[in-house]
Amino acid sequence: MKIIIDTDIGMDCDDAGALAVAHALADMNKCEIIAITSCTSRGSGIAAIDVINRYYGRPEIPIGAYLPDGFLDENPKEYYSEFICRNFHHSYPDKKNCADAIKVLRKALSEVRENELTIVSIGQLNNMAALLKSKPDDLFSLSGLEIIKQKNIKLVSMAGCFIDTDKYFAPNEPEWNVKMDVASAKFVVENWPAGLIFCPFEMGAVIKTGQMLSDTPKNNPVRECYKQFAIIHSSHIRESWDQTAVHYAVTQDEELWSLSENGRILMDNFGVTSFVTSEPQNRFFVSLKNAEAAFEQIEQLMAKLPKNQP
Repeated sequence: MKIIIDTDIGMDCDDAGALAVAHALADMNKCEIIAITSCTSRGSGIAAIDVINRYYGRPEIPIGAYLPDGFLDENPKEYYSEFICRNFHHSYPDKKNCADAIKVLRKALSEVRENELTIVSIGQLNNMAALLKSKPDDLFSLSGLEIIKQKNIKLVSMAGCFIDTDKYFAPNEPEWNVKMDVASAKFVVENWPAGLIFCPFEMGAVIKTGQMLSDTPKNNPVRECYKQFAIIHSSHIRESWDQTAVHYAVTQDEELWSLSENGRILMDNFGVTSFVTSEPQNRFFVSLKNAEAAFEQIEQLMAKLPKNQP
C-alpha cells in the first residue's frame, strides 16, 4: 500500500517515532511512503523530515511545507527539530526552499490509482482542509475534494478522544491536534468524501515507547529527537499517539487494534469529539485491543536499523 504522512514534527517527539515506524514498515515491504508534508510553519520541521528520510535511505521522498508563517512556530523552549536542523545534513536551510504542501499532495494524488493510497495525518488538519478546498490546476483538472472522492483516498488521523475523556481532558477541552485548529478539523470531518478513521488520544496514551532508541547508533536522528525532547521534558519515554496511527494505517492488525462500526464523528464548536452509529457516514475510530503487544511492536519498529542506510 502507498501512504502519505502529514506531520507537525518538531515539538513532540512521537512524530519522529512515527516516521521511524513508517520507514521500518517500508523496509519490511508493508508500505511505500510516497510523500511527507509538514502542517506547521516550523521551518526546522522540514529539515527534520529530510534528515530522517536520509537516515533510512529514502532521500528522494517528496517533502511539502506549510509555507505561511505564524502557525505553531513559536515556542518558549527550543524545538528538538532545531537541534536536528543544526547538527545533521539536510537540504532545507529555509522552508522556502521546499515545495508547497498542497502542491506535493495534489501531485501525489494525481499519480495513484483508485483505492491505492492512505493519508496518515499526525498533526493538525489544516493541510487536509486546504487539500479539500484546492482548485483544479495543471496537475489535475479536478478539485481536491473531487480527486479524493474519485480515487477513494482514505484518511487516518491521530485526532479526537472518545473514551475516558474526563480522565484526560477538562470539560469542553478537545484533543490537542483538533484544539490547535478546530475550524479545519470540523471542515475535514464534515466534508472528507471517503473513509475517515480517527486514531484517538486514548489509544496512544497508554503505550509509552522510546527506551530502545538509546541502544541504536549515535547517528540515528530519531534517537537524537527523543534525547533532545528529554532535555526539556525530563524523560525520553513518551506516549505513542502518532505511532499508533501509522501502525494502524499500514497494518490494520486485528490482534492489536479494533475498528468501530461505521458511524458519524460529531465535533462541537470547541472541537470536542463524540461518535454515534446512527446515520453512518463512513466514519470510524480505532480502539486498542492488546496494549502489551502494540507496545512491543512499536518499540521494536522505532529501534529497527535501516535496511538501506547510505
